This record gives sequence, structure tokens and C-alpha cells, in this order.
Amino acid sequence: MKRRQGRENAIWLDAVSLLCAAAAVVIGVLSWLMPEARRFVPAVFGLAAVVNALYGLDCLTPDETHQTNRSGAVLAIVMTVIMAGLAVVTGVVFGKG
Repeated sequence: MKRRQGRENAIWLDAVSLLCAAAAVVIGVLSWLMPEARRFVPAVFGLAAVVNALYGLDCLTPDETHQTNRSGAVLAIVMTVIMAGLAVVTGVVFGKG
């Protein structure tokens, strides 16, 4: 039986997105309940950067049914840079507290 690489990649991308979203929710709730846990807030932006980077790479990879989506990939990479920058800035801000 032949596997479809595109479908398998989409499943992994969805699984990573779900895990990152769940981790972001847990970090958000913990930082709201316990002020000392706010040092983990930059991790939310880091997780968003990881998901955007993976999506951007997925958009650049053609498969059997889809062509590359260059504009979507460029937008995802730009958002990756923005989220990584926010992770650094919030790390500096919450690291001083």
C-alpha cells in the first residue's frame, strides 16, 4: 500500500499545532493564576513562532495534489520573525520582574 506523503505531513503539522496550542493555553492559565509563572509567557510566542515556521515550510513543499503557496509561506515566515521578536521582548520584560 502506497502512503501519501502530503497527507502524512498534514497530520504531523496538525498534531504539532494542537500540542503547541494546548501548551499555550496551559501557560496562559498558569500565568493568570500564579503571577510568578509569568516568566513562561515568552514561551507562548515561541510556540507560535514554531507553528508558523512549520506552516511556512509546509507551504513551500509541493506534494502530489497541491502546488507551492509562496505568498502563504512568506506571510508565515514574516509572522515567525514577529513572534520570535515578541518572545525575546517579553522575555526581557518579564525576566526583570
